[in-house]
Amino acid sequence: RYQSTSDEIYVDPFHHGKFLTKADCIQYLVSGSHGLQDEFLAPVSTRRMLMRICSNLHQIYSQMELTEETTRLQRYLVALAR
Repeated sequence: RYQSTSDEIYVDPFHHGKFLTKADCIQYLVSGSHGLQDEFLAPVSTRRMLMRICSNLHQIYSQMELTEETTRLQRYLVALAR
């Protein structure tokens, strides 16, 4: 969730960044047996979003045995964690 002073935007990273409403998210969580917890719909910082993206890429590159890319993403994660 991205939160500004005037907007609340939910982004589905698994479906090409599709924008969702809060009701869409609740329906997805309940229908998927995930349960509904407030932190699932809480906003995240830009830093946290970048860390998630880098972490996902790191995992992909590692599985593909792309050493240079894996190392580069590891450096990004360390820098973002500071």
